[in-house]
Amino acid sequence: MKPSILSLFFFLALQSCAQETALPAANASIEDLQTLAKNYETAAASFSASPQQLNTKGRQHFVRKVFEASGFDYWASVRRLATPSQKPMSKHENDLTELLLFPVNNLTDETIYEIHKKEQAQMLIELRRRQKNRSSSTEQ
Repeated sequence: MKPSILSLFFFLALQSCAQETALPAANASIEDLQTLAKNYETAAASFSASPQQLNTKGRQHFVRKVFEASGFDYWASVRRLATPSQKPMSKHENDLTELLLFPVNNLTDETIYEIHKKEQAQMLIELRRRQKNRSSSTEQ
C-alpha cells in the first residue's frame, strides 16, 4: 500500500509544479511585458481580422493565446491584479490591465456575468473598477 500512496503523492507534486509554471503576468518584469507586446503583434498577424474587430469570444481567445505564448496564465494574472490593494496601480500594471480587459471592453457588468463564470466575472469587474480608480486619481 505504501508504493501507491507514494505514487499518488509524486503525481500530485508533479501536477502542482506543472500548474505553477504559468505565472501571473502581474509578477512580470519590463522584459516580460515586452515579450507580451511582441507576442501580441505575432498573434495579431496570425488572425484574419485585427484584434479590435474580433467578437468577444475571439478577443478572449486572442488574449489567452498571447499570455500562453509569453508563458503567463491569463486568469492568474487577472486574479492577481484584481485583488484589492492599498497601493495605487503602477503604469506597468495599468498597461497590463488594459490587455487583460481587452476581451470585455465596452461590455456591461451584466454581459460579463452572462459570458463568464461568476468568479471570473467578479474578478474582471473588480479589475475594471481598479483601473477606473487609477484613471480618475491620475487625472486629479
